[in-house]
Amino acid sequence: MSDDLSKLPMELLHMILNHLSMSDIITSMCFVNKRLRTICFAYPYFHFDFSSSAKKKEQFELVCTHLPHLSSQIRSLTFSDPCDRMMNIKIARFFSRLNTVNGTLSKLYSITLHSINFETWRSINDRLTLLPSLLSLSIDSSDLNDVLDISMVSKLLNDLLYNSETLKRLAVTVSVRRNNTFIIDPRPTATKSLIEHLILEGVKVEIKSLLKVTPKLKTLDIQPKDYRFIPTIHIRPSQTMCDLTIRMTCVTFDQIEYILHSMTQLTYLKIISDSVGYDMADGIAWSRLLKTVVIFKFKFSFKKSTFTHPPVDLTSFRTSFWLEEKHWYVTYDRCIDTGYSLLYSTSYCDSNYPLCYMQDSIITLSTAPTSISLLPPTVSLMFDHFDLDVPEMLRRITHITGWSLDDCGTSLDVKLSYAATKLDLSQIRTFFAFRYESDMLNDVFIRFVRDLPRLCRLTVSTAVLKLFFNHQWSNITDLRLSS
Repeated sequence: MSDDLSKLPMELLHMILNHLSMSDIITSMCFVNKRLRTICFAYPYFHFDFSSSAKKKEQFELVCTHLPHLSSQIRSLTFSDPCDRMMNIKIARFFSRLNTVNGTLSKLYSITLHSINFETWRSINDRLTLLPSLLSLSIDSSDLNDVLDISMVSKLLNDLLYNSETLKRLAVTVSVRRNNTFIIDPRPTATKSLIEHLILEGVKVEIKSLLKVTPKLKTLDIQPKDYRFIPTIHIRPSQTMCDLTIRMTCVTFDQIEYILHSMTQLTYLKIISDSVGYDMADGIAWSRLLKTVVIFKFKFSFKKSTFTHPPVDLTSFRTSFWLEEKHWYVTYDRCIDTGYSLLYSTSYCDSNYPLCYMQDSIITLSTAPTSISLLPPTVSLMFDHFDLDVPEMLRRITHITGWSLDDCGTSLDVKLSYAATKLDLSQIRTFFAFRYESDMLNDVFIRFVRDLPRLCRLTVSTAVLKLFFNHQWSNITDLRLSS
């Protein structure tokens, strides 16, 4: 044929493939004519990402309508869009079209569900045993304030460990604003969990019981809501454990040594801890402990009692073990005026950098070559904490996706203009503006918000909402009002 797809300019094909998801491309082609629809639906490896196409009602309904015929061709499902308030309804609609008992979704190996509520999570748990090929499950249910019986959430967490005979990789994030903690205390059963890779965030873990029921565990990432270390627990990890991430406060070197002493197969270690002492800054002691570890990442902020002490000496991190054998580098940042300090592996390994504590003049020492970037990839910013005379800190702020303004006072115009010229704001998706009087917000503020090209979630106070009515906000899919 003279008008086949191969005749399209290569640049156009690259633009289509680079800017559109597979779900968008296929579902869009299905609307052209029946022949293209028949060809597209014969594709055997669907990876549906409904964080994009599910926004378009026609595309989503098209997929749901044909699900009974497509289900055996689906390999992965992703429902992950915090800006889509209908996400839980769409998940329910999607699964209501399926009869998993009769072999549908027989080749589905991965599910990602983010920003889901309790009922959606519970319905997914009930279906796990009906998915014979499921290998990976990621659940983010980070807003569970409507759950009155916290024990029900703990039960769901425990069920995830056992309800699938095929699941190898599990990631769970849960949290509430109330002072509640979800607990995993795995029940002793004859059946052992087959989970090999486990990430838990916002969960208090009884780690001794957890390791008893997960003999095949290779990767463990613990990010507990309760950060207290319990030294009475004697940890007997499985011999397969090779990857460990721990986040806790006030940890000591002796406690870390206690945790690691029997993990003979460990090759990857990541530790994020606040309020530590100078015992965590001894490179010689670490070298004795980490001989078999291949990758070591860490971020330590030091406790307040060290603020008046001399800065950390990096000499113990300049040995042949660190620089030649392991090729590990460390960086030390210290605020001169306050004494607040931070020691971290280079390049920076955490998603949050304590910028609000590092506003004034700082000293930075590093063992890394100049060719290695020291800058942390900050993704969220509350601008109110900053003085204008902090260009050194502003250069550290990259890849910002969230922006928050609390109370900049009369300097609001100046600060917004300064930020617009000094920062890359092109990736911001969420914007929060709290506690402003309407006379404080003017055209400068409105222009600033309108010039955020990827903004989709906006939170403003009811007092200033009227200022936004004079403009069109076609990109905003989630508007929230604060009192």
